[in-house]
Order: sequence, then structure tokens, then C-alpha cells
Amino acid sequence: GPFIVKKLDEAGAAVAIHYHQNASGAETLLQGLQQAGTSVQADLGKEGAVRSLFQSTREQLGPVSILVNCAAIAAAKCRHAAITGWQISHRHHSLRRESRVAAIT
Repeated sequence: GPFIVKKLDEAGAAVAIHYHQNASGAETLLQGLQQAGTSVQADLGKEGAVRSLFQSTREQLGPVSILVNCAAIAAAKCRHAAITGWQISHRHHSLRRESRVAAIT
């Protein structure tokens, strides 16, 4: 994650850094950025938290145009996950070309 954040920053992207529990790690990474950036706490296991993450990112940095998912997904959760939930979430968080914002999870 940190390597990708730094490369996107170098390329001129405003970056939102997601964290679940490591606020200090996200803030340390954020302080090293040259472009606009923010850190956002969210439990990605909760749909409402994911929606809030995107809403907060849009409010602070504008529309999300790049999404990089670096989060590990436990195999046990995958066996029980419904594909329709992913498709719905994917549709609601579609990417836009005109913005330079990246959400890193």
C-alpha cells in the first residue's frame, strides 16, 4: 500500500488512505505526501462504513477516479459472500476519468 500511495502522489494524484486500526501509520504516510491527501478510518466489513469512506473522500478530495484495493480478504468471509453484493457496491462506486483522486484500501 505505501509504495502505491507514494507513486500515485508522485504522479500528481490526490490520495485518500484508508485504515481500519492503524491511524498513526496512515497519518505518517499522509504527512509524506506532496499532493492533497486525507486518511479515512473504516471497517470494510460493514457496508455503511464503506459508503461513508467514499462519501468522506468525495467531500474532501472530489470524485474518486482510481481505486486500489490492497486489503487482504479472509477466505472464510469469501465463501459466504454473495456476488450480488459486490456487483451492487461496484456499480455504486464506479470510476470517473475526470478526477485525480485515488482511494487506497
